[in-house]
Amino acid sequence: MSETLGSPGGQGEVTVDWMRRALAAGGVCDALALKDMAVEPIGTRSGYVGSLLRCRLTYHEHASPGPGSVVVKLPSPNAKARRVSRTLALYKREYDFYNVLAPHAPISSPTMLYGELEGRGRSFALVLEDLSHMEFYDRFQVASAEQARTAIRAIARLHGRYWGRQDQPPLSGLYRFGGFGNRVLLHLAYVLSVGPVLKRFGHVFSNATRRLLETYPARLDAQFLDFAAKPQTFVHGDYHLGNIVFDARNPEKISVIDWQICGVTCGMEDVATFMVTGLSREMRRKMERELLGEYHDIVRGMGAREYTIEDCWQTYRRYILSRLVTLAIAAAVVETDDAEAMRAAENYLGRLQAAIEDLEAGELLPGAPRFGSLSSAFAISSTLARKVGNVLRQ
Repeated sequence: MSETLGSPGGQGEVTVDWMRRALAAGGVCDALALKDMAVEPIGTRSGYVGSLLRCRLTYHEHASPGPGSVVVKLPSPNAKARRVSRTLALYKREYDFYNVLAPHAPISSPTMLYGELEGRGRSFALVLEDLSHMEFYDRFQVASAEQARTAIRAIARLHGRYWGRQDQPPLSGLYRFGGFGNRVLLHLAYVLSVGPVLKRFGHVFSNATRRLLETYPARLDAQFLDFAAKPQTFVHGDYHLGNIVFDARNPEKISVIDWQICGVTCGMEDVATFMVTGLSREMRRKMERELLGEYHDIVRGMGAREYTIEDCWQTYRRYILSRLVTLAIAAAVVETDDAEAMRAAENYLGRLQAAIEDLEAGELLPGAPRFGSLSSAFAISSTLARKVGNVLRQ
């Protein structure tokens, strides 16, 4: 840990001395084997909530060498991003995945060579296998039919392994999407996002979808409770094409990266996210029944015996509707002077608009919550917040 290693996990830099000790602590190679290191930022993969560095390593001539390069993941240099990450336990969630689940999970991910976490992420560092020999895609690209099948089969195997085991190790101590704190944070973030999204991207939506966007906050907690009642499993949480790395020599082999949003919830969280963000409208329309069928066959074959194909389809439709929440929150924070990001957000929202209409997902909006319930309190606060927001925007 950082007290003994001298971690760069706050805002420090990765030094040769730190890397020597990290590789030794991880059992990768002797500390004295490493001679020098060249560090470069991985620009296109440097996320808002974290920093990525590629470290190219050279070793002394007669020493037993370790890997030629590694990827180091550290907290963001942005103080606001670090606060958000600690509030949502993003660093802890990724560390827990690599430390607890990755060695046994039926889905490939970079090997963690060394990891440290202290103070809920105040000190956080991962030294990971470098997958630069594989094919990375931009998160705004779309998958081919073969890639889509591979991605859905892989995530189905992950879900099937942990299906219904949310109260058993290793899932019992992991982050719950349906927890009260997460519900409050998402509810607040969505209420604050609706106005900016409609102002920036209102032209993307039909009148019916605009009404859904404005109505959803009052029904959101009821939706969360509905999802919590569905079969639970372990999910990636941000399963888009940019987080799936393909092997050029074997199209059926992938590795999945960026596990900061992982946790326990319904598996359709991953499936619906991939369908909307990873497929073109035409491809989704053509393949979604086939892909849902494959997903259902895999998880049912791994133990989800009571999960019918109709359950699978209806839950998928509900989760397509719920992408209004996640994509609205993401789109609301896009910088308006970032033309590429604005185009990408518009593209995503357009695909979502098409999916909601194609699947008639709007009819699955939860009914009004029972008066006096916690969901009712959320609904009242949402209505008031929306009215105040409308007045302030006038």
